[in-house]
Amino acid sequence: MNIQNLVKQLNSLTRALGTLQVVAVQKDPNVLLKEVNRAKHLISQQLAFFVSDPAAEKDKREDSDSQLGALLIEFIKELRKTQQLYDQMIDDKKYDAEKEQFLVFQHQIKHLFWHFQGYLNYASDIDQSGEQLFVP
Repeated sequence: MNIQNLVKQLNSLTRALGTLQVVAVQKDPNVLLKEVNRAKHLISQQLAFFVSDPAAEKDKREDSDSQLGALLIEFIKELRKTQQLYDQMIDDKKYDAEKEQFLVFQHQIKHLFWHFQGYLNYASDIDQSGEQLFVP
């Protein structure tokens, strides 16, 4: 695993979230939940790599243009849009467990961003356009 692999996976996940927003409009939370679980697995793999592998230090330096940071921000924005659609479609109590899993996943994304922001040239959780990514 390296920066380029993470970039590729985040691009894929961002595209998948766009697709899932269409699915959410079609009111199929099970498909959304399946994709959330896949994304959780990919992100946990990446976090394990960056926490444990000394080679990650080299990758961190190679991301001097903050390509990864920009992708994380794009991914987080897509995730927020997906959550809004998800909130609209799940008024039914029978989907409470699925909604909780999605919120846990979103919380993990926040931790992923905070984990990386130290070397992504972002001083806070505000992107370059001035939008705050996470409300404390």
